[in-house]
Amino acid sequence: MPNDPYNGSTDPYDQEQMEANQRRMVLLNLLRGRWHWAVLLAVVLATVGGYLGYNSQEDVYNARSYIDFKYDYSNIPINITDLSLYEPYVNFVNGERRKLKSLEVIENAFSQPEWQEHLSSRPDHLDEVTISDFAGSIEVSSPDKNETIVFVSVDNEHPATARAGLNSLLEAYRELQRQETTDQYGESLRMLTDRKAELEKERAGIDAQIKQALPDESADGLRTRRQIFETLLTNFEFELNEIDLILKPFRNLRENADPATIQELMLQDPEMVELLENKQAIEQRLVTMREVYGWGEQNRAVQQERRRLALVDRDIAELEDEWSRDAAQLVEERLPARIEELMAKRQVILEKVEELNAQVADLTTKLNSVAALERRRADNKESITSTEDKIRNFKASQELLAQENISRIEIGPPAATPTEPWNADKRKQMAGVGAIAGFFIGFGLVMAVGLMDRRLRHVEDTTAGLPDTNVLGILPTLPASLKDPEDAETAAHCVHHIRTLLQIGGSNRVFSITSPAAGSGKSSLATALGMSFAASGVRTLVIDCDLVGAGLSRRMGTVVHEPLDAVIRRQNLIDQADLAGALTQATAGARPLDQLLLEQGLMDQDQLDTAVRLQRDTALGVLDACSPSRLRSCVAATDVDNFFILPVGRARPSDASKLSPAAIRELVRQAREAFDIVLIDTGPVLGSLEASIAAAEADATILIVSRGDNKSLAARTLAQLRSVRANVAGVVFNHALDRDLAHTSYASAVSQDRRASRGVRKARLDQTRTARLGPLGTAVASFSDEDENPAGSSNGAAVHPNGSRNGTDREDTD
Repeated sequence: MPNDPYNGSTDPYDQEQMEANQRRMVLLNLLRGRWHWAVLLAVVLATVGGYLGYNSQEDVYNARSYIDFKYDYSNIPINITDLSLYEPYVNFVNGERRKLKSLEVIENAFSQPEWQEHLSSRPDHLDEVTISDFAGSIEVSSPDKNETIVFVSVDNEHPATARAGLNSLLEAYRELQRQETTDQYGESLRMLTDRKAELEKERAGIDAQIKQALPDESADGLRTRRQIFETLLTNFEFELNEIDLILKPFRNLRENADPATIQELMLQDPEMVELLENKQAIEQRLVTMREVYGWGEQNRAVQQERRRLALVDRDIAELEDEWSRDAAQLVEERLPARIEELMAKRQVILEKVEELNAQVADLTTKLNSVAALERRRADNKESITSTEDKIRNFKASQELLAQENISRIEIGPPAATPTEPWNADKRKQMAGVGAIAGFFIGFGLVMAVGLMDRRLRHVEDTTAGLPDTNVLGILPTLPASLKDPEDAETAAHCVHHIRTLLQIGGSNRVFSITSPAAGSGKSSLATALGMSFAASGVRTLVIDCDLVGAGLSRRMGTVVHEPLDAVIRRQNLIDQADLAGALTQATAGARPLDQLLLEQGLMDQDQLDTAVRLQRDTALGVLDACSPSRLRSCVAATDVDNFFILPVGRARPSDASKLSPAAIRELVRQAREAFDIVLIDTGPVLGSLEASIAAAEADATILIVSRGDNKSLAARTLAQLRSVRANVAGVVFNHALDRDLAHTSYASAVSQDRRASRGVRKARLDQTRTARLGPLGTAVASFSDEDENPAGSSNGAAVHPNGSRNGTDREDTD
């Protein structure tokens, strides 16, 4: 099939699709023609794989229980909904899971009564369970990372062993957990007892320090004394304040003699004090007289008191006037003793205050020291009480632990003996895996065989093995004795299809036909293709340039002899002038030269027989045609109109050295002038010299490969053609199978109306069966348009243009 001419897409998606299609085609090509073997081997290996997979797993029974790690949420400092995020809990659970599979627990499980009892009744044909086997059969899993429950299971091929193993494991773990808990509580109790002893020792030390700080007096006595001293200090401070108030005006007078200061000093003058007291007494008596006795202002006693009051007010006014004029002098005269008395008293109070402050500070220091010691003693007493409480609680917990009423770990109930194997589904899965693996291995083996097979088996192998090359067409496999008209018609249609593609391809007129190896069918293709071109009304010349095989010349049985006049001239049998005259007459009268020579008496019969015998010993061919103007004398006509052959002639394999690019170029030039289409049948490219030369000089080259040819050889052939700059028109795949034809357009070559005339065609095919054209040529000749002149119906004798016999013989070679 021709390659897709459109390959210029730049769409990445299209390129990916093309690459995917190419990969898929490579796989399909590896399996093409081997599908029945691949399916058969895949089914067989899938069956074997399923059987082996199913039996690779023995029945395993699973005893299962659980352990609930009841974590104390009160110990978690923050609110965590996912325990798997809390590292202490994760570490705790992981430690317990490792403990379940530890050697200590397993060895303890082996010593449990249930396990020992089971071993005594375990069937003898079963293998002994070792510690390593038992450890490998233990599985610890968590259904949910946020759950506190952990499932524990033990697997074994014997159900009772699985049950006894799990129960013994859980019992061993329970004993270990109980022992660890007991040890933990005992250690904690010892630590608490030691702590209590340390606290009691510390309390004794505190008591000794308190006694040393208060050797003769209690703390309460010190507090009482300090309270008395603080009261005295308060009184002294009050007296000092009064003295300071009295002395304040005297100090202010020295600094600033303002009226207010003078007024305060004046009020301390004894005379002013006396006057003020008298005035107050008089006013008190007047109030009594007026309110008690009801005397009015006209009463003599009232009037007398009024006069006394006026005298006192006068004296007060005079004294105030005097103080206002000379207050400093009055202070020195009337108040010096008072001031000195107050200052002395103040100094005495200050000394007593200083002494009391020192005593209070000393008492405070002692009391603070004692208070700190008492606080330490109180804290110590509280710690001792708390420790004693913990000791009592631990002792109570030990009693409860002995009764198994408390534990942070709850172990599930004992497992029962399992009745069904837990791996039944797994055995089915393994069977499925084995079947799938065997199925693909079957296909893989066939594909591996296809990968190692370097033969061209199908037309797709040609497409994949020879990239960047068009497939011009395919030719069916035909029997040596072609009898079926439908096969012949299909083959003829395939050849006509190739010819049509070559004609559509352009202006190419000269085609070389070659192959990777001998036996690919290039001579048959050259013959059939030449007949197809001739049937289309095109003058076609087929040149047999295969000096080694000469298959075309042998198959067609064509021998071109030297002209009779040339033999007579070379042997000098008659005078040259007489020969020239006779030749002129023969040409003009269209008569045979031998008859004319006999009639004119120029030669007798013996001489003529000798010349004819010498003529039959000659054979013109491709080497002779390479000389200028010699092609026409070397070409033989055939029984098919427009179909001519240039045989190999007398050339031998050793004559290949005589062929040069110039000689082939001259041969092609002459052929172009005389014919419309020229087909050059050469030997294999890698085994002949003339193939590369002809391919380089031809307009295009047709590479024919046959089913069974080596891929590498075909690729090397194509590379060789391209290295000599040959224009490879395409590849023809020969000896194709029916299924190759079924996937091409050639499958529709025989239509219903043509099949209806199969009986008519049968007769023709029988007549041409013995023709020296081969099966492919016979098919083309049988179904050409020249119904009135079927191939092989004439004797094939050709007449030389000069009128003499140009002995074109057909040898009986099959």
